[in-house]
This record gives sequence, structure tokens and C-alpha cells, in this order.
Amino acid sequence: MTPTETAVLRIDELLKQENRTKLTEWDMNFLVSCRNSARNFTLSAKQKQKIYNIYEKIKP
Repeated sequence: MTPTETAVLRIDELLKQENRTKLTEWDMNFLVSCRNSARNFTLSAKQKQKIYNIYEKIKP
């Protein structure tokens, strides 16, 4: 699995209804934007790192 595919899976997990209450509005907007970018496989390394950081904060 590529890092982009892993990031997409994490985005999907974070955007599930049970996790949305733990996210800030900025996090939600960022994740939705990244999900749209990931469809074209255009996520930067910084975006992937931020997704990982949000995931670790929500899913320890």
C-alpha cells in the first residue's frame, strides 16, 4: 500500500460520524480538501504528515 493510499484510508476513518465530534472545523475542512486532492493522487508529504498527526491525536 502506498503512502497516499494509507492517507486516504486514514481520512476515511477520521471522517466517520463517530470521529467527527473530535475534530476541529479546520481539521474537517483540511481532511475534506485532502480527500478531494487524493482522488488525483496529488497529496504532498506535508499533507500526509498532517493527516497522520490528526489521526494520532484522534486514534491513539
